[in-house]
Amino acid sequence: MFFVIGCDKNISEIENNIFDNTFDEEVISLYQTFVPITDADTELKIDEIILPETLNGMELSCTGIYDESNVIVVLYTPIITNEIGLYNFKTGGYKKLINIGENRYFGLCAYNEDYMIFRFSEDEWRTCKLYYFSFAQEYFISFFSYSTDPSTNRVYTHNGNSVVLIDDKIYFDDFYGDTNGDLRVKLYEYTIGKQQLIPLLEDAQNPMVYNEEIASFRKNSEGKFKDIVSVDNNLILKNTKHLKQITANGNGFFCIENNSTNDKTKITTFQITDMLKNKPVLSTDSSIANLDSNSRFVTWRNYYEEKPYMYDTDKEQLLLFSDIPAGINNFFFSGKLGLLMNTTADGSKSRVFMFVPQ
Repeated sequence: MFFVIGCDKNISEIENNIFDNTFDEEVISLYQTFVPITDADTELKIDEIILPETLNGMELSCTGIYDESNVIVVLYTPIITNEIGLYNFKTGGYKKLINIGENRYFGLCAYNEDYMIFRFSEDEWRTCKLYYFSFAQEYFISFFSYSTDPSTNRVYTHNGNSVVLIDDKIYFDDFYGDTNGDLRVKLYEYTIGKQQLIPLLEDAQNPMVYNEEIASFRKNSEGKFKDIVSVDNNLILKNTKHLKQITANGNGFFCIENNSTNDKTKITTFQITDMLKNKPVLSTDSSIANLDSNSRFVTWRNYYEEKPYMYDTDKEQLLLFSDIPAGINNFFFSGKLGLLMNTTADGSKSRVFMFVPQ
């Protein structure tokens, strides 16, 4: 989730580029595109992986890719999420990692080959804590409790921004009320090896990695969280867009912005934009979310059936998974590895594909 509030109009209208004639207009019915389109097979090695629908008498849901053999999965019954584990799709082996149990709610925030970071709640999100799980020691430890609003006795609704994990350092923000009753936010760094929590910045939120350094949103001269600033307080980008979500890598900052809303139909057009170049990638009248990236690719989730696409930030082109049927598409990354979950709109059939640059 992402809570930066924008105010200014976004980029001017730009005519759609001519795209590769290999793809007819029916294929991209959800999207208006502004960059070239290339078949994903030309850039990626793509393999379908087979996951069981049930395991140990419970249903199985994939929630991330760990390495070239294992995915992170959740085992659940219709009412209860029971456990989190690793499923080896090459051998069929399974390893239970974390027991969830009843009346616990969680969200996987970030992970790498050493750790997973979770938000956990035991009271339907009235309170919330951050935990880390160590793959090596199999420790599952709480290291931070989010602030609660004294007027509601609930965690502030703003506490849903991104969590960044670099090696054993975790970056996150926490909204809180100051002594005057004003809503503030603080950016933190937690080092797992040292079990050390450091407040980094006041009035800084939504950490992200740009060019191997931490950046975050800071207040501009009007007191609005718009400017993207490094931890050492250097201005990287003076943002004026009305953002829905944002992600970053070494090639820049990429966002979903609310491009426009039709006054008559009340339909909102969303646009994926390269913010440093002020360049649109695509736009759509259908809802998109879950913007994510690794060092090269930017991905999103579509909520109406469509062929899978992702944006190649190295070559500034869209990659179309033309051999995969239209569906609801969600992506996960682990370094250069990517995972695509392609599901029919009614949820009756899912296929999972692993991909890596050729």
